[in-house]
Amino acid sequence: MQRQVRKHAAKLLNRSDKDSPFKEPSVPEVVAFERRKEGGPTAKNFRLQLQKANASQWNKQAIRVFTKDFRGCSWHANAGYGKVKRTFEVHMQALREQYKVIKRKSYDRLQVPSESQAVEEQAHRDAITEANRGQRRRSLCGRRGDACDDHPDLKEFKPLFNQLPPEAMSDDETDEEEDDGRPRYIIRVPAWRSKQATAWLRVFDRIHLSGRFWPNGKPKRGRFPHHRVPSQRVESPGKPVRCLPVNFYDAGWLEGLSSPERDYLKCGPPAKLSHTTRVVQ
Repeated sequence: MQRQVRKHAAKLLNRSDKDSPFKEPSVPEVVAFERRKEGGPTAKNFRLQLQKANASQWNKQAIRVFTKDFRGCSWHANAGYGKVKRTFEVHMQALREQYKVIKRKSYDRLQVPSESQAVEEQAHRDAITEANRGQRRRSLCGRRGDACDDHPDLKEFKPLFNQLPPEAMSDDETDEEEDDGRPRYIIRVPAWRSKQATAWLRVFDRIHLSGRFWPNGKPKRGRFPHHRVPSQRVESPGKPVRCLPVNFYDAGWLEGLSSPERDYLKCGPPAKLSHTTRVVQ
């Protein structure tokens, strides 16, 4: 009897094996059946509410439909109604376990991305990281240019800053959080940029930061720049910025270039990359 009930249930549910999916009634269908006795399970459209108990209205009707259809087959005509009903109710517990396994596998597939999905997601994260770095570089260049207006001895550098692109600034990368939860960023200096240019640029950072405080030492309103920490890290090799003053480039790096590579740079005449004592103090 048990084997025959399993085979008949698989036939009505249109399942070939225990891994076959279950067709479930929709919520509107269940509501219509429970409230108005409309629709419900039939032998031709046999579905179970496997997330509900056997005592649910839908499942009680499904059990009646199954028992009647099973006994309606000529080779099961002599099977007792009560015995068929009880056997199918027991089998429904096995069907519930199969249903749970199938749902769990489906959930796991959704949670574990495929290799192509993982590659796409990583590429998306990399693009966001690169965009954020670009924005920080542009903000850094803007702040340094604005610092030229914060001190009278820096105004002479305004024309030079107007021709410096954001790519001439140092890159940075997130390192870890400070005690207050704010992230800090480790500076990565371009391999092609001179130490003289780096030291000259960082003075503008100090001037800009000092302008964010009132004479009494209290901070002004507004968001402070992100915390950048000097390091020995070097930015990964890439195309150097062209048409900068020659002393913006590291002398040793320049010596290692071929004639065509130097011609490509189109170095300009050296610029003044020093500050007055009043600025440095």
